Amino acid sequence: MRSPWLLLAVAGCGFQIGSAGTTGDDAPPDAPGDGGDPDALPDGSVPATACAQLALGSDHTCALRRSTGSVYCWGLGSLGELGGGSMTTAVNLPMPTVDLSGRAYTTCAAATDGTVRCWGYNDNGQIGDNSIGGTRGPTLVQGMAGAVQLAAGRSHVCARRGDGSLRCWGSNTSGQLGDGTFTSHPSAVADVSGLIGTARVTAGGSHTCAHATDGRGWCWGDNTYQQLGDGTMTARSFALAVPVQNVRRLGPASFSVPPDVGAQTCAIIDGGEVWCWGDNAFGQLGNGLTADSATPVRAMGIADAVELAMGRWHVCALRATGQVSCWGRNYYGEVGDGTTQVRRAPVDVGLAGVVTVGAGGFHTCAINAANEMFCWGLNGSGQLGDGTTIQRTSPVRSWNICP
Repeated sequence: MRSPWLLLAVAGCGFQIGSAGTTGDDAPPDAPGDGGDPDALPDGSVPATACAQLALGSDHTCALRRSTGSVYCWGLGSLGELGGGSMTTAVNLPMPTVDLSGRAYTTCAAATDGTVRCWGYNDNGQIGDNSIGGTRGPTLVQGMAGAVQLAAGRSHVCARRGDGSLRCWGSNTSGQLGDGTFTSHPSAVADVSGLIGTARVTAGGSHTCAHATDGRGWCWGDNTYQQLGDGTMTARSFALAVPVQNVRRLGPASFSVPPDVGAQTCAIIDGGEVWCWGDNAFGQLGNGLTADSATPVRAMGIADAVELAMGRWHVCALRATGQVSCWGRNYYGEVGDGTTQVRRAPVDVGLAGVVTVGAGGFHTCAINAANEMFCWGLNGSGQLGDGTTIQRTSPVRSWNICP
């Protein structure tokens, strides 16, 4: 077992919205936001190439069908988060999509020409059209070109270019844009200071993380729960080294809206161990306890993780065996073990042959090598895609994203 060495780090926080019968979150205008995409797609092999990329928001789900570059969304759509699409109708985008990311009520797609279009809620300028407020259908992000990979947070979005440089837009009240300031930008005008050659960027509620292929990792933004790992509670507007070595992926939690937050960071390191730090109110650090930790602790029983999916208060890890283990808050069955009991250590979901996993606010989805999609958790808006609005505490078949 490798011992983490303390340097510096970050992660996200979060919250959710609530309208009667559809979700357990707080309703707008109280900064709606929850969600998750496969936050930490690690370097390293998985059993097969996933036929679709998942991007889960607070109460909706989107997926990119890789064979066609088409994007489909389902679930709650009152804030434009479905982009005009549905399970059977693709979002109307002018060209094929190569990367997809979503959180809360905003989803963004990078096209084959490197442009980015976002849709949904725009309360902090995260749509990127140089405006703030309202909702949008698919809208071209101003100032962004050359994007190859995206990371949407609660109210900000970052894009990685082909050279590994990063550019972000939206809210910057906690320094989550990483440009050395706390000035928000409703269009893509600010690069992350000092980072180039990154392999992947990921975003949480009010923080952002990135890692390089050589195992270096950085995070920046909100630090209310010491999720940056630097021993302080001071927000940082510049990249800090994360407090573990040999990082293969970073997974920040989904949301950040005090006082009701989730704010932890997890990392996969060489060998497949998962280390987490920050908020642990519901056991989301996976170490069997509920005490917060300013330094990394190891998630119990995992030594072969290849992908992380971070929800608001739950975490899931895809194992090299194709199994999925989840832990954390489980009030809506989002951990997927057939119960609603909080799980302070990883439990097996009971799936085999999985090739990708994604976490939303209170729901989770996975796709296996047979191109079958399974989802579980909160389903009040139909975000599980099983044709019902019934909460599921264990995986159920979703629609055929890859027929």
